[in-house]
Amino acid sequence: MKVLMVEPGKSPYETEIEGGMESLQAAVGGDIQATYPFDDLVGLICNDEGKLMGLLT
Repeated sequence: MKVLMVEPGKSPYETEIEGGMESLQAAVGGDIQATYPFDDLVGLICNDEGKLMGLLT
């Protein structure tokens, strides 16, 4: 699937990842949390414990 990767301290970039659970967890470095904040068909996937781990946005 085509994604816009947003990593702490880096500029966002477009990339391709597989759509399975393991690929999504690898992309965020842990368990995933999904949210759909827009009316468009766009979802945000992030590390479920990112705040607890001190990850930046």
